[in-house]
Amino acid sequence: MDKRIAGYAALLLSLLAHPAQSALECSSQPAPMVFYQPLLRHQGLSEEMLEPIKAKLQARQVKTIILQWSRYGAYSLWDSGGYDWLQRRLCGNRKYQFIFGLYADPQFFEQLKLSDAELKDYLHTLAQANLAEAAKITPHMGEQVKGWYLSEEIDDLNWQSLPRQQLLAEHLREQVLALRKLTPGKPVYVSTFFGGHSPPRVYAEMLQRLQQQSGVIWLVQDGQGVRRDPRPDTAAYLQAVAATLPAERWQGVLEVFTERVKDGQSSFCPVSRPTEARRQQLWCAATGRAAQAVFSLNQLAGEQLLDPGQQCRSQNQRIR
Repeated sequence: MDKRIAGYAALLLSLLAHPAQSALECSSQPAPMVFYQPLLRHQGLSEEMLEPIKAKLQARQVKTIILQWSRYGAYSLWDSGGYDWLQRRLCGNRKYQFIFGLYADPQFFEQLKLSDAELKDYLHTLAQANLAEAAKITPHMGEQVKGWYLSEEIDDLNWQSLPRQQLLAEHLREQVLALRKLTPGKPVYVSTFFGGHSPPRVYAEMLQRLQQQSGVIWLVQDGQGVRRDPRPDTAAYLQAVAATLPAERWQGVLEVFTERVKDGQSSFCPVSRPTEARRQQLWCAATGRAAQAVFSLNQLAGEQLLDPGQQCRSQNQRIR
């Protein structure tokens, strides 16, 4: 039997085996995890300004916060002033567990243009930077470390060749082994997204191979908030992932922003709750389960975490 047909048959059997959950019940499930992009100016947030954010997290029944990075390029958000903000004000809150993002290189996608030999050296350097961040965080956070997040987002364009996939598998496996040694039993998460550059089945099988060789857990972004022309068939990609990967080896990420482009510049703005619900319904219809994480807290919190006095975040702002 064709692997794709077998995968879809397995998905159908899974859905038939759990008929009690209606589409409405599925799409109304609160996502227990939320991404947060810490920015330099967030260090100045007062306790009063944090209260509406805490209220939103409580209302949404969020249990786990995924910090997208602890260091962004040359900027550390864990040492000095950033250390105070992340550890004392946010991570010190015992209501939540945290999946800690490590080093984010703003030039990551530019570096993917390197030759395979050069890319191998770059990935090794990136891994060392990630492990250095984990070594800083572990002594202070202890049991609040639910897992680790590697910020290198894996797409369906830059890793199509098998040699490149092997480089990536070795890179991910190196970090998983080192992080497990540092914090035994803690999972390692990596984001992935699709832009329509590989067929859904080919993309899903790539994720499967990389997962089997490295042990990561995929966080699959749905891309519903990003402007793309042409727009890939989101449902087809999600169906392929659900039919190919074991359920415990991946989780869905629901985008709660919409990209707007004006004068060639992108900004990312919050969506309405009805739009968010419709996007969650797509997850339920395509995979039989709701997305378990939303991206991101910055949009959910509105002007407290986005541009002062505005409701969107400019792509050009970077870390500030």
